Amino acid sequence: MDIPYRFMGVSTWLNQIRLYQNAAVGGNLDWCIVGAFEDYPDRANFEGVSEAFHLHARHEELFAKLQSTARVLLVNPRPFYQFSTNLMYNEREYRGIVHMLKERHIPFDTVILSALEDFASRLNDYDVIVLPDLPRAPGPKLRQALLATTASVIGTGHTLHEDPQLLEQLFGVRIREKIEPVAASYLLTEPKEVFRSFPARDWVFLHMDSYRLELTDADGYLPLVGAAPYGPPERAHGHVLTDDRMAAVKGGKNLYLPWMAGTLYYDLGYEDHKDIFCDLLDKVRPIKKPLTTDAPGCVDIFLHSVGRDEYLIQLINLSGFNGVTIAKPLPMENIHLTLTGKHPQTLELLTADGFENQPVTGDAVTLRCPGCYAGYRVTCK
Repeated sequence: MDIPYRFMGVSTWLNQIRLYQNAAVGGNLDWCIVGAFEDYPDRANFEGVSEAFHLHARHEELFAKLQSTARVLLVNPRPFYQFSTNLMYNEREYRGIVHMLKERHIPFDTVILSALEDFASRLNDYDVIVLPDLPRAPGPKLRQALLATTASVIGTGHTLHEDPQLLEQLFGVRIREKIEPVAASYLLTEPKEVFRSFPARDWVFLHMDSYRLELTDADGYLPLVGAAPYGPPERAHGHVLTDDRMAAVKGGKNLYLPWMAGTLYYDLGYEDHKDIFCDLLDKVRPIKKPLTTDAPGCVDIFLHSVGRDEYLIQLINLSGFNGVTIAKPLPMENIHLTLTGKHPQTLELLTADGFENQPVTGDAVTLRCPGCYAGYRVTCK
């Protein structure tokens, strides 16, 4: 719970999820207690930790070969030194977009902002690059790479506020004044051929820092419905459809949102903000997903290449999450998953004793995740 409470661990299920998430992205497992096992007063996590470490040890060679299949790059604003106090960053915007992508089962890679300059030569490895509320001006190498990349670049929040020239070059916009007041303002989900998730909801609330845009070389979407006074019904009127557009698309490729889509979703959880983001993503660059599935959003799916025509599918079951409590997850059965353009030949479940063969019929494999984690090796032709 906190550093002073050294002799009681977190929920057994949260503990397992953390370990399996580390394994799922190729990280090292890490778990520690203060003291010795023999007289430690909290033994509740011992069994789950043992299971995770044994599974990882049995398949260590496989976990060491993970190669990303992601076509999306998401920049993490956290500085290299996580306790730095002289660098301000909005990690909630990043975390909200993490949730959006995971719940839509869109694989993505992350890179921390302080390493992005060295990563500049790899931008063309992706179809989409997301810059979540990153106001600072990039270095010259990254600046040129962003302008030259074949990937679609998406900026949200205050992104590139400190570099108005690059902002206009990339997104065809200039930042105007901050919207005041923003409370009681709305986004009009038009045109409907873009915002297909909103057949019956025309207005979505806008909140937090938001800015008016001047469109210099971009198409505008999401008209702003201006704020009206707050008060009893006879006074709460006067919403006006403005000429402002709260989404800009340059050349049908790059997208800019001058508001906090990820932060709103992370803080308040309205799927509307996720749906707006994903509808616009489909507009500028429909993602070539390496997988399609009917798994619910609470199942976190990782797909990696582990060899020639060989893949590792990993499921992490987050259905036990409820508010601030993480309890035993509900068993997930009959999850159907298709690897785009691939034809599975064999399917094997990872166990602490090795591999357990699973039936394969057709191109869609059927998976199950009764606990926190399940891993499957698939060979294809």
